[in-house]
Formats: sequence, structure tokens, C-alpha cells
Amino acid sequence: MEKTKIKASEVVRDIRAGMDDTALMEKYHLSADKLMNLLNQLVDKGLLFQDELDDRVQLFEATVELILQFPAFDDSQKKKYNELLIHAARTGNAKETERLLNNGADVNARGKWGMTPIIWAASKGHKRIVDLLLRRGANVNTRAENGSSALMWSCFSGNTEIAEILINRGADVNAKAVSGRTALISACHNGHFETVHLLLRKGADPNLRENQGKNALAYANEKGHQSVVAMLTRHGAQ
Repeated sequence: MEKTKIKASEVVRDIRAGMDDTALMEKYHLSADKLMNLLNQLVDKGLLFQDELDDRVQLFEATVELILQFPAFDDSQKKKYNELLIHAARTGNAKETERLLNNGADVNARGKWGMTPIIWAASKGHKRIVDLLLRRGANVNTRAENGSSALMWSCFSGNTEIAEILINRGADVNAKAVSGRTALISACHNGHFETVHLLLRKGADPNLRENQGKNALAYANEKGHQSVVAMLTRHGAQ
């Protein structure tokens, strides 16, 4: 299928004429995520002002409100609900996340790269949304296409509070991504001492190795995280 070329000047003109997100997505055949990416690019290139982009938050809420008024819930409608849910979870919009879930969006919906709402929320540090998604039945051990989980992402960024919530709800502390990387290896690579401490207390194996043969201790040594090295050694890392 031939791709439709989008003219930046036309998009800007439509926005300044008051076209809302629903109309923009319909006209340019864009998902919610792709629309937001396009708007960010327009700001980066100086074609839109930042305050014009900020105003889209209100328009996004209006989009959700309008969509939820549609009586039919066919496959096309469900897909749009799911796209909006992923967008809301990724951007930290708890109000719209809950409203979309209440109206039938799939809590375990998959978007680009196989990312689900809970993986996005954990990766961005949105604790309130992680809590909400778990209460609504999100799979705590779901994986993206590269094998990464919500726990791996929270440990990569050193968000110990979210990591503990996920572990207490059953997240596998020794799960491996496609690369063989674990949550502990990610935390050690970036020197997140408190997160490493949590993982070790919760049963993470310090001697698991990724596909290249390195374990958590090797990365902590390589990056010069000596306090992490000492803790790993005390827990039997070799």
C-alpha cells in the first residue's frame, strides 16, 4: 500500500483552524501515538509553538470523550480504544487510563514493539497508573517483542518503588529478555544501588548471565559502581 504523504503546513493549518485529535487521526490515518509524534516533530522544527502542543492535552481528553460516546464497539472501535489507552498510560494520564478501561479498552493491549500499557507506565515512572493497571488485571509478567518486562524497565531507570510494587504482585525477578538481560543486570549496569538491594532481597540470582556472557557483577565492575559490586559480592556474585 502506498503511503500517504503528510504536508506539515497542512497539518499546522488544520490545528490552528481548530481541528481536534479525532478529526486529525481520521484525516491523516494516524494512531494516537503517531499523531503525538507528528506534533512533537512540528514543535521541534519550529512549525508549532510549545503552548499549542500543550493545548493538545485538552484535545486528547476531548477525543476520548467523543469516542466513548460511540454506541458501537466493533473491532475498529476497540482498536482505537486500545491505542488511546496505550497513549494515556505512556504519557501519565491516569484519568483517561481509567475512563478507557471502564469503557472496554484491553488492559493488556499491545502497541508498537509489543509494548503494553503496564510496560509503558513502568518505563516512564507512572506509579499511579501502574497501580491502576494492576488492579484492573494487567499481566505483571507480560513481555514486549524484545522480551523486556515492566520490572526490567523500572529497574533500568532505578524506580525502586514501582519495582517493589511489581515484585509484590508476582513479577519474575529472574526473567530474561531476548538478549539474556535481567532486571538485576539492568539495575547494576546503571548503578541503581537501592534497586539492586531490593532485587537481591527478593531473590534475584546475581550469577545469571546475558547472551554475551556478562553477569550483573561484570557490568557493575565495568561501570565503576563499587558500592553495587560490594553488595553483589556479599550476596554470592562471582
